[in-house]
Order: sequence, then structure tokens, then C-alpha cells
Amino acid sequence: MGPGVPGALGEIERIKAPAQFHFGGSDPYIPREDVAAVERAVEGRENMEIHVQEDGGHAFHNRKAPMFHQPEPAEKAWRLAEEFLARTLRNEPAQG
Repeated sequence: MGPGVPGALGEIERIKAPAQFHFGGSDPYIPREDVAAVERAVEGRENMEIHVQEDGGHAFHNRKAPMFHQPEPAEKAWRLAEEFLARTLRNEPAQG
């Protein structure tokens, strides 16, 4: 999600669409306490969820950067994202 998310939590009330956040629990660029702040902000919000791959580092899903890519946490996060999209987009009216 990026290191800017914890600093933008004051904007969370403005998010009306369903949102899913992914973090690596072992990310050296985003302190775990910042991730915990996002967890607290999302807690109890019906349209938001957060997932932390504790064994994931920074940009663990980035296949184009072998120094970051971690297949196992990436696969877990991808599965969660697919499930989230299937669940939240299924009942959305078509826009056009």
C-alpha cells in the first residue's frame, strides 16, 4: 500500500467505496506500529479490511523487482484481493 497510508488516516472518513489494505509485517520501510495504526483505523468499518502478511517485506508482491518479490506472501495477498473483489463487486450496479 505504501508508506503514505498511515500518515493519511485522517482522510479515512472520506472513503465511501470498499477498500482493502495490504502490508508486509516485516517491511523495513513501514514500521509495524504504523501498520497497527491502520489496523486500528480500519477496525469495525464494514467496508474496509486490512491484511498483514507478517512474513512479507516491502513490496512483496512486486514481481518486477526480484529484490522485493516474495512468492508466498504475494500469493496469500492475491487470493485475499480476489476474494474481496468477488465479494464487493458482485452487487455493484453497472456504471456507464
